[in-house]
Amino acid sequence: MTSGFTRTAIALHWLTVLLMAFAFGLGLSLAWLKVPEPLKLPMFLSHEWLGVAILGVALVRLIWRRRHPPPPPLPGPAWQHLVATLVHAGIYGLLIATPVVGWIASTALGFPVVWLGVIPLPDFGRNMDLGWQALWVHRRLAWALGILIAMHVGAALMHHLVFRDDTLRRMAPWLRR
Repeated sequence: MTSGFTRTAIALHWLTVLLMAFAFGLGLSLAWLKVPEPLKLPMFLSHEWLGVAILGVALVRLIWRRRHPPPPPLPGPAWQHLVATLVHAGIYGLLIATPVVGWIASTALGFPVVWLGVIPLPDFGRNMDLGWQALWVHRRLAWALGILIAMHVGAALMHHLVFRDDTLRRMAPWLRR
């Protein structure tokens, strides 16, 4: 079975999965857990750095996708293709919007974004009202992204376990029949 996806597209997909898992984990921990004070700043900075990395990888993925279009979908009902297209578009949009809004929130609240402690990103200026509003939006975008990712994973597993087609194998070629 040939994937149809390039090795680069597959690698970028799984890199995004890894970055997202850590970013979500840190974000949820900071929002919901009583994090000891000495750990808050390193966790926050790691969350920021992951967000910048996710933004960069998402942009690279979009460029790659434009130059190397994905294979056509496997045969299936038109409604499934439509839902898959909408979910993919939503995921890509939120992979960009969520980190950008988080970046705006950070700088507006007075926390400059310096990727990996070395590369300073442009500052949007301090504005506490904007910062709190952007943080509120960032959290909702993150939840929306999580919901779309859950739909994406659920559909991939349904194709693999119920329909027993090659949908998941095209992005995870190491899976065997």
